[in-house]
Amino acid sequence: MSKINVAIIGGSGLTKLFKDIKEIKHILTPFGISQPLAISEINNKKVLYTNRHSLPGSFEFAHVLPPHLINYRAMIYAIAKLGVKRIIAINSVGALKRDFKISSLALPNQFIDFTKKRDYTFFESKYYGDDEILKDSAKVKHVDVTSPFCNELINIIYSKAKEKSIDIHLGGCYVCTEGPRLETPAEINFFRLIGCDYVGMTLVPEIILARELGLCYASISIITNYAAGMQERVSLEEVIQVYRSIENVLLDLLRDVIKELPEEKSCKC
Repeated sequence: MSKINVAIIGGSGLTKLFKDIKEIKHILTPFGISQPLAISEINNKKVLYTNRHSLPGSFEFAHVLPPHLINYRAMIYAIAKLGVKRIIAINSVGALKRDFKISSLALPNQFIDFTKKRDYTFFESKYYGDDEILKDSAKVKHVDVTSPFCNELINIIYSKAKEKSIDIHLGGCYVCTEGPRLETPAEINFFRLIGCDYVGMTLVPEIILARELGLCYASISIITNYAAGMQERVSLEEVIQVYRSIENVLLDLLRDVIKELPEEKSCKC
């Protein structure tokens, strides 16, 4: 059973999902060494897990790196190098609308990028030799992101969540900001005016890089707070507390989703 069925990108708490880690890998990429990649087995399927915030080369899944310093290219390249075709990302987000309840889940289907200083592409007119992942890197390539998220993954996640009576929102627009500071109320008002529903700091360039390599990508966004100006203040402690309150529900959902994933994908990603 050599094929890895799916990669889960999340935070340190998700290690509870993997009680029997077979091995931890680090992949040396053209962009540096990857975060630790844990390989485990859930419901007879091989699963890869990593914490995007972990220190590259370490064996700890600790929350060390802020969003703007994560080496997204090394992480996504390493996932692809191991033959993984699907990614389920876990993201903590703030809600821009009162309709969304704290601790509910969301499955965004669009994004707007307001980051500033990140590495957004593998295609920089550089030649990396006979590299199976980056064989077209020296070419000019404009990747279509009309449908940035994988509809097959989203449908499976949503169906399983509804079976479990989990409060989950289908669709919506995620706006990604640079961080590490939180947003101002004026920025949040602007984001709301242009049609955004959720705000976070980790979706971009993760989703863009996955799309460039033809990987399926879906985000389970956890609504941990209302955005700036909608409550008195926003704190990291509050975000962590809400995340912990939903953690077991999320882990149970992921187990069922992994069990439901077909061996071969049938989407257009």
